[in-house]
Amino acid sequence: MPVYSFSQVQTYLQCPLKYKFRYVDKIVPEYEENLHLILWTEVHAALEWLYNQVNNFNVPSFEELENFFILNFNQKAEKIDTEPQQKEEFLTRWKNYLKNF
Repeated sequence: MPVYSFSQVQTYLQCPLKYKFRYVDKIVPEYEENLHLILWTEVHAALEWLYNQVNNFNVPSFEELENFFILNFNQKAEKIDTEPQQKEEFLTRWKNYLKNF
C-alpha cells in the first residue's frame, strides 16, 4: 500500500491535475533560486531528516540537526549572489523557526 505525504494529499485536494503533473508525471516547475526558497526547502528537508531519524529510533541533538541544515543551506546558498550578512540573517531565522517548532 502506498504511503502519501501530507504535501501530496494537500496537493491532490487542492487540484487533482496538479497532483498528477507533480507526482505522477514528475513535472517540476522551474523556479528562480533565491534565499527564501532555499530557506524553506532546506527547513523542510531538515524536518524530514529529523522525522526519519526519530522513526528509526535515533533522536539527534539540536546540533546535529543544525549541522545538517547549515551544510545543505550553504551548499545551495553559495550559488546565489547575496551579501554574507543576509545569509547569516536567514540562518538566524531558521534557528528561531526550529526552536519554536
